[in-house]
Amino acid sequence: MNMNPLNQAPQPPQPPNWHPPSIPPANPGQGKAIASMVCGICGIVFSYLPFFGLGAAIAGLILASMAHKEGNRSGIRTAGLVCSIIGVVFGGFFTISVLSVIACIPFMWRYF
Repeated sequence: MNMNPLNQAPQPPQPPNWHPPSIPPANPGQGKAIASMVCGICGIVFSYLPFFGLGAAIAGLILASMAHKEGNRSGIRTAGLVCSIIGVVFGGFFTISVLSVIACIPFMWRYF
């Protein structure tokens, strides 16, 4: 009886330095492009909230840029870029408006 000490059947030897084949990603930067589009849409929808919409839109711009550097030229990346630019414009406008109203509050007591 030729059994090993752990009472297991002998395993066939593995080839030296064997690694499973790696599969390259189908679309490089696709996840960042989708995240860019989601952040851009959130930037437009929440642009009326100071800083939140603007922050989401800026994150969308950064993600679209990173997807572009990874070689993604899809329409989703372009949509994310456009939505993020619109979100930055709207979010910037509303953030500046709210900050200017807050800055004027101390001077408004004279008129009441």
